[in-house]
Formats: sequence, structure tokens, C-alpha cells
Amino acid sequence: MKPAEGWKSKAAAIKCIDSGLRSFIERHGWPTSVDKSNQSRDVAEQYAFIERQVNDWSRDDIDVKAAFDATVKQKKKSTLKGA
Repeated sequence: MKPAEGWKSKAAAIKCIDSGLRSFIERHGWPTSVDKSNQSRDVAEQYAFIERQVNDWSRDDIDVKAAFDATVKQKKKSTLKGA
């Protein structure tokens, strides 16, 4: 689902994959045992939690982090003049 030039931000990537994640969760439930605590929430609460959960995964899970690093454009850091 990644655009050829990559996503402009992690938030844009998450919005793009949101419907696919919802479908996956509907069919299979939350993907890891750590996330099974989310099953006590009602469906609306679970879906509201998806964006936060994916953000957590993008920092804490090496595979998810690598996927975001490979597909989200990195902002160029400006250098300080005179430094």
C-alpha cells in the first residue's frame, strides 16, 4: 500500500493501513499475546486504540520499526549555520 515515493509521515502510513488492520483484527483478533488485554475492550474502543498500538509497535517491535523506517520518508535535519 506504500506510495512509490514512500509515506510523508508515520501518521499517514497508519491511516493508509488502518482498514487492513481492522480487517485483520476482525478475522484473527489482536496479533500478539501482549495485546490480548485489548480484548476486554468493546470493539469501538479497540478500533480507537489501533493508532496508538501501531505507534507503540513502531518503536518497540524491531520488525515493525524496520518496516516504517523503510517506507516512511525521513525528514532531512537542517544543520546549524556557523556550527
